[in-house]
Amino acid sequence: MEYADNIVTEATREALARVTRDREGLHQLLDYYLDFYFERPEPLRLWLHRSLSDAADFTDIEERYSSPLNEIIEEAFKDTDLLDQTDEYRMTTSEPFSLAPVEVVDPA
Repeated sequence: MEYADNIVTEATREALARVTRDREGLHQLLDYYLDFYFERPEPLRLWLHRSLSDAADFTDIEERYSSPLNEIIEEAFKDTDLLDQTDEYRMTTSEPFSLAPVEVVDPA
């Protein structure tokens, strides 16, 4: 889990170095995340196992790995109104990507 967290955190920091702190930059950040997870699905697999109560005896996994990553994003966009701190958006964790249903839309 620590290795996965390290590569996700590094990718996040690299992506943040490339994006502006506006709506377009936030969209670019999300694009970086999607590209990252398509190329490296292992961190998502770990979170999927976690969501199935795997390693339930480790009660601080989310606090140790998800929360700091969320804080990096929140800090980067703190001077904007793009991230509503009252919402449970948590876009930066791998959990939403691994658990949210994916709808494929046929453009035809």
